[in-house]
Amino acid sequence: QWRQHNRCCSKFVDKISGYATIENKNIMNTKQKNPLVSFLLPVYNAEKFLTETLHSIIEQTYENFEVIAIDDGSSDGSLAILKKYSSFDPRIKVYSRENRGLVRTLNEAIERSSGELLARIDSDDLCVPNRIVWQVEAMNANCKAALCYGYFEIFSEEGEFITKEFRHSQQEDIKRWMYFSNPIAHASVMLRKSLLPKDLYSGKVGPTEDFEFWTRLAAKHDFVCIRKVIMRYRINTSGIMHTIGQQQHAHMKNNF
Repeated sequence: QWRQHNRCCSKFVDKISGYATIENKNIMNTKQKNPLVSFLLPVYNAEKFLTETLHSIIEQTYENFEVIAIDDGSSDGSLAILKKYSSFDPRIKVYSRENRGLVRTLNEAIERSSGELLARIDSDDLCVPNRIVWQVEAMNANCKAALCYGYFEIFSEEGEFITKEFRHSQQEDIKRWMYFSNPIAHASVMLRKSLLPKDLYSGKVGPTEDFEFWTRLAAKHDFVCIRKVIMRYRINTSGIMHTIGQQQHAHMKNNF
């Protein structure tokens, strides 16, 4: 399935100047005044993989979404890629300014979002086509849920499968596991905006802003798990999230 997806991505990239794949879906005529789902996409020097990430978002089987893409002061071609996509898909909303870091960028994306449900994605990872369909169904089934996560695959920079990561699916288990580590992949998360605290991601907890946020949500709200692979996490040694992941592991070991 993923080999086929990667071939489709390659074909799409080859024809992007004509937007052949996207025109077939009539996305040019899409008008979303009040999108239900807002993708939160922070971008920093991500030109190498950004096209694949955007393609995986656009190809979602659930079409009622917007993308809040914030270029955090990139020095490569990331902004140009974002502008190219937004020029033919009005659901992609692009913002750019000087570098402010991940936490401030995420909080800005939440503030700019219109959707009640917020879907995180990093600029080098991939969503499976039904990710949003499955997460919206799960969130609709439990109005007390503030966070929805799922299983994910890990793959290399070259696109080779490495492993599949399963997660505890019962609320009691996932919250208990949070005493030992961060068991939730940040880029797999969907959040319910109306249940989020006034203080969003904190910049005072080192590289563990996501884990600290989950602990505050877990104290008051339900979590739900999609027991399927919903995204693919790329081991990108030059990516910001890889660097933050290493820092996070060390920080949690020493402080939690």
